Amino acid sequence: AALGRFPIRYAVPAILLMAFLIYIIFFNLVMMPIAKGSADRLIRSTLLERMQNLRAGLEHAYQAGDEGAIDKMIFYANAAQQSRRLFVIDQAGFVIKAHRARFAGGDIALADTAYDQAKAALAAASADINVQEVGDGLFAAYSVMNIQGQKYILYLVDDYSLRIAEITRLTTIPETIGAGLLLVVVLLLGFLLYFTLTGRLNQLTQAANAIASGQTGVRAGLDGADEIAQLGRVFDTMAIGVDKARLELEHARTDSEYANRAKSDFLANMSHEIRTPLTGVLGMLEALKELKLTPEARRFAVMANKSAFSLLDLVNDILDFSRLEAGKKLLRTAPMNIATMVRSVHDALAHQAVINDLDLDCEKAMSAALWIEADEKALKQILMNFVNNAIKFTRKGSVKVSVEAVDREDGMIDLNMSVTDTGDGIEEEDLVRLFERFEQVEEFKHSQKGTGLGLAICRELIRLMKGKIWAESKVGKGSIFHISVPVSRSDSY
Repeated sequence: AALGRFPIRYAVPAILLMAFLIYIIFFNLVMMPIAKGSADRLIRSTLLERMQNLRAGLEHAYQAGDEGAIDKMIFYANAAQQSRRLFVIDQAGFVIKAHRARFAGGDIALADTAYDQAKAALAAASADINVQEVGDGLFAAYSVMNIQGQKYILYLVDDYSLRIAEITRLTTIPETIGAGLLLVVVLLLGFLLYFTLTGRLNQLTQAANAIASGQTGVRAGLDGADEIAQLGRVFDTMAIGVDKARLELEHARTDSEYANRAKSDFLANMSHEIRTPLTGVLGMLEALKELKLTPEARRFAVMANKSAFSLLDLVNDILDFSRLEAGKKLLRTAPMNIATMVRSVHDALAHQAVINDLDLDCEKAMSAALWIEADEKALKQILMNFVNNAIKFTRKGSVKVSVEAVDREDGMIDLNMSVTDTGDGIEEEDLVRLFERFEQVEEFKHSQKGTGLGLAICRELIRLMKGKIWAESKVGKGSIFHISVPVSRSDSY
């Protein structure tokens, strides 16, 4: 209870001090034998990163032809405390850029061996960054740069003797002796803090997990005057807000679903009401075409008839989509023959393919002797949409329908149907939103008529069938539209 009222902000410095003392003990008793190796790896890693950044910057500046940026990078690179020498050398061995700092002791000539190896790396066109220790605390690094098809050496010498001396200074014995005397105290205080704080933090964690899992009315209920208790009170306030927001969100979702259903019902009813008189208009236009008309009047009648049919297609699409969105579309499963369904699609669209000078290839699909239990009207609507789109958006070549049945382990089959065309293809960014409602490929928005609902309706029908729908395309090569639907075989023949 006493520790529960002790502010954690006072405990944090104590814990840091304890950790520091433990670190000193560990460093002296365990890490001292490998301190030099660790320092070497650290220095090599630092120098490697320094070389990578410098090489990337210089290559970019050389490519841009910015001499001012090149000189500035070399100047700032050499301004580092440890920097001793920096060269850029061309293939002929001439130094084209150099900056040499004042020597702070040590013989830079010790790097001559690394310099010779750097020239050898240039001859071999090696892009690796090589780091070597060439003296006491003196490290040389070199790498080949590719600049506008030419090879250059970036050659750097750094002095890390001060850093090595600092590491050596830390590996002293007096700190170890003093730290050892405090180890027992550190352990005792650490255990006390651990067991005191862990229980309270676990209580807070459990409350957070409960809220994350969807529970309501959860509170942490932490007492005390320390920071964890304050955090618990803030958490409880937040939990009240979360409960309130969750309730409001539930109400909003209910209202949204109701409004969506009302919209769908309205669209479905309006589409149905519009379709009824429109059917009469179509009948009258067909009758008008049978009368003796002047050529101009007949042309007007044909145009009106085509426009009326386009309007009917639009109304049908809206009606279908509204029923799907409102959940009023029910699948009617019955025995059906795939070949018969494909043949009916072929017969309906073959004339349009001939007009567009396209080869509509359904022969293999029409020969598939496959009876299944499925909604034939829905499958035909999807296939008709795929083939019709392929004919509309293919300027030359062919449109091919493929059907495949794959047995599943549960005794059903996956009915895979695809439509392949040799059209212009679809951009990748358009494929992502292709099956969204009112979406059309940008290139054909103004050249082809349509509502942009056809593929959205196909997607919803496939969702009802618990299947998958997707498309593949390469610009200039064509597109393939796929569906995969789980169905059962039928005994009807």
